[in-house]
Amino acid sequence: MREVAYDPMVDILPIVRTNVSVAGLVVKADSPLKTFQDFVDYAKKNPGKLTYSHPGSGSSPHLGWAAGN
Repeated sequence: MREVAYDPMVDILPIVRTNVSVAGLVVKADSPLKTFQDFVDYAKKNPGKLTYSHPGSGSSPHLGWAAGN
């Protein structure tokens, strides 16, 4: 990012919430993955074996998962 003459964390004040995004992580009831840490550990040990869905390109869930890659 380029430098700006203001601090966005201090000088910009939100006046209205325009979006609320809820994300969830679900597995089958009989899955061995019981915690989020179980999920993370499995994903690290098994690259390319998990899939995910999102409501569309550019959506908050899509960008959130993409940022983690």
